[in-house]
Amino acid sequence: MGKQVYIANNGCESARTDMSLFDMHFKSLGYKPTAEITQADVVVFGGCSFHENAYQESIGAIKSLDDKRKPGSTLIVSGCIVGIMPERIKHDVPEANYVLPLNDLPHLAKELGNESLAKVVPIFYDDDDAQTVHLKVENGCAGKCTYCVIPNGRGNLRSYSLDSLAEAAQNIINEKSGVTLDLVGEDVGAYGLDLRSGTNVSDLVRRLTKLDGDYKIKINVINPWYFLEGKNRDVRQDLIDTISDAVDRNKFVPHLGLSMQSGSDKVLHAMKRLYTSANYESIIDALRERIPRMTFGTDVVIGFPTETEDDFRQTYDLLSKIRHDYHGLWGYKDMPGAPSTLLNPKVPESIIKKRMEVLFGLIHHIEMPKKGVSSLNELRDLYANTDARFPMRTNARQLFGGETK
Repeated sequence: MGKQVYIANNGCESARTDMSLFDMHFKSLGYKPTAEITQADVVVFGGCSFHENAYQESIGAIKSLDDKRKPGSTLIVSGCIVGIMPERIKHDVPEANYVLPLNDLPHLAKELGNESLAKVVPIFYDDDDAQTVHLKVENGCAGKCTYCVIPNGRGNLRSYSLDSLAEAAQNIINEKSGVTLDLVGEDVGAYGLDLRSGTNVSDLVRRLTKLDGDYKIKINVINPWYFLEGKNRDVRQDLIDTISDAVDRNKFVPHLGLSMQSGSDKVLHAMKRLYTSANYESIIDALRERIPRMTFGTDVVIGFPTETEDDFRQTYDLLSKIRHDYHGLWGYKDMPGAPSTLLNPKVPESIIKKRMEVLFGLIHHIEMPKKGVSSLNELRDLYANTDARFPMRTNARQLFGGETK
């Protein structure tokens, strides 16, 4: 039997797509993928460290893999965890033979001895959805959100060319009729801003929805400020028109994730989010008016430093008014390296817990009728890896041990 490679990760779709480069590399060397770690000659793990709980989960997973791998095998650790906390990860997992960051693909390709990887558009075939393929459109982030450390680990914005993306997408469509192309990256809305050619995310959507074949594209997450333009931050009609046209032609899945993060302008400013609550509401209103069947997801951070009861009430009121279709709810925790760690006063964890409990109730009330269910258990079944108390994307279980009394 030839050499085998085992690849695992606990990251987002963007990070999982990047990890496909390891799959390409080892296949080019004649390795066969295996689902049995005890049979693998090389074990690769891509770790997430979006927040401290994710970091600890990554460390636990790496330790577990190290215990299970066969003697003499090679352990490679990669993913955002390496770029964000390179020295900490080396200290915490000395078992790793190689620690390779993803934020510098040319360097990664050189380290692997396969420099052609730096020119490849990463593609990931979704294990959970046979009709979805994730297509990486850019690396890095143009944002400076104070609670986030992703830019530390993924670097500045680096977009793939429209031609290379169109070619990669067309190849996937030719191979897999009826496919949904999920456009992923750390900051998809910033696409093209680094290309100095005037290319932007609207051009990306337009180009990728005019290919040949039966397919759709989708954008799960885009920062709201990319729907704004000018000093007055007016709603950017060209992007809405482009998406609307693609939806009408059945080439764009009518769903967008627009992370609200807070309903308080004071907190949004402290987070360095480049919009106000009124801006955010205007974007949603404009999209709903132009594309009535569009659905929306959002994420909210509760207990960000300086958040008062009045700030929280503004978040509650805006969520209640907009009534998103899907929600992610995150209790704030300091993350080493994030600028928000320097902000004071901090909100006590006990208050964060109470505020999250209030929002859980609101979100349950909003989502159950939208999804045609009448109980929390039914709502839970629509979400993966959740329990009846937390049927949504949240870190509440890690913060509060799964209890909300």
